Amino acid sequence: MFTITPIVIAVLISTAVNIVVTAVSWHRKTTRYGLYFALGMTGVTFWTLMSSLDYAATSLNLKILFATLEGWGYMSAHPFFAMFAMSFAGYDWILEKKWAKAFFIFVPVTNTLWVTTNSLHGLVWRGFIQKADNVVVFVHGPAYEWIFVSSHLLTVIIIISLAIASFKGSVFSRRQGQILLASILFAEGTNIAYNLSFGVEGVDWTSVAFSVIGALFLWALYGQKFLDIVPIAREKLIDSLRDGMIVLDSQGRIVDMNPSAAKMMGHPSNKLLGRRIETLLHFPPSILDQPPDKEVRFELEVGGTPQRYFDVLISPLLNDNANVVGRLIIFRDNTEHKIIQDELQRLARTDALTGLFNRGYFFELTEKELAKSIRYNRPLSLILFDLDLFKEVNDKYGHRAGDQALISIGNLLRREQRESDIAARYGGEEFVLLLSETDINGAATTAERLRKLIEFMPVHNDEDTFQISGSFGVAGKELTSAKTIDELISQADQALYEAKRDGRNRVVCYR
Repeated sequence: MFTITPIVIAVLISTAVNIVVTAVSWHRKTTRYGLYFALGMTGVTFWTLMSSLDYAATSLNLKILFATLEGWGYMSAHPFFAMFAMSFAGYDWILEKKWAKAFFIFVPVTNTLWVTTNSLHGLVWRGFIQKADNVVVFVHGPAYEWIFVSSHLLTVIIIISLAIASFKGSVFSRRQGQILLASILFAEGTNIAYNLSFGVEGVDWTSVAFSVIGALFLWALYGQKFLDIVPIAREKLIDSLRDGMIVLDSQGRIVDMNPSAAKMMGHPSNKLLGRRIETLLHFPPSILDQPPDKEVRFELEVGGTPQRYFDVLISPLLNDNANVVGRLIIFRDNTEHKIIQDELQRLARTDALTGLFNRGYFFELTEKELAKSIRYNRPLSLILFDLDLFKEVNDKYGHRAGDQALISIGNLLRREQRESDIAARYGGEEFVLLLSETDINGAATTAERLRKLIEFMPVHNDEDTFQISGSFGVAGKELTSAKTIDELISQADQALYEAKRDGRNRVVCYR
């Protein structure tokens, strides 16, 4: 009933390998495309098992029976592998379409029915020719042409999908796609050779080819961890991260990146792969000169509109032997935090009403200026002034009008001060201005100019327009023994008191 020949042994080996691959794939059926792959491998394994029984059977009726069962496995494997390949390439959305579902059901069902009912119509195999070595040639009928075309249409879908997967995605997924594509092309080549009557007539080496394909798939399963939920989940996680991630080789060239990094750099990832990182981002030279096994963290400012800020972490990538093979760069967008931080700093040092520096920040800045002036023996002066009879402004026009007057003074100081000057609201209606590289005479001239501008500056508040004036006290470092800003302000305050005592709206210098 059965006999063992070399072709039977080859196909049995193929079946054994496929059984192992199928068993492993079913353990990974819960992955995104794992179920399609497991069902496809089940069909292939059933096909190769029936093929071995077909070649081993000695009676024609048994050969026809096992050839029919071969068709069941072959017809079912094709659509599942096509769906697997499309899902692997990222086209799951097509598989959700009703027409796609109908196509993947119609082709295998009709082909299986043609093969199963061949004894009634003889359209798939219209005759059988006995050859040597227990080989029977199945003479193809017209329905076989339909089976050949429709099955190879599914094969074309598989090849196109895997080819696309071989050129997109991460290095990891591209390598997997290339392995699977090579496997399918090898199997397709043997099937075409059979249909073109190359080799031993009546022997379809496609089933034998699947022993090689099974070995390649097994390598993909274990060696490349294909369908392993851990790397797949890790890759999905990395791709969905808002943080940018870039992998560099030992030469500093980009070998992989996630979508966030590509978006941050403003170019598609396929145009960035292979380029050196320093040609794309302006890292501080000291960072790139660090030893490759050292972890480095720094802030990166990326120009553009708007400006963006990133916290950057560069970590070494080690192989199993603890050797550095590259670097991993993680970019965390810190722009929003930076903007908030800068705004908090601005609020901490700025007077909310006038927009000038507040008293605390004024002392922080001016102590440094005074120390520099003393060290290098350079002139430095200070102007302290307040608004005359400011309480009467509030009483007559209201506090809102008083606020408008203070705002007008803030605008005036920002407009008139030099870039090197430091202006601040000292408190209430008092203002202070530090002038570097300016002696007391120059400061007095500046104070007089400001006094006149204030005196003739109309203040508008709703329907009211009123005038204000200011009294000024000026102190110069070169004429005093002041060693601190407090002492200089105290001297300017004495001069200011004298200006108010002498009738207000005037400038007095401390002597």
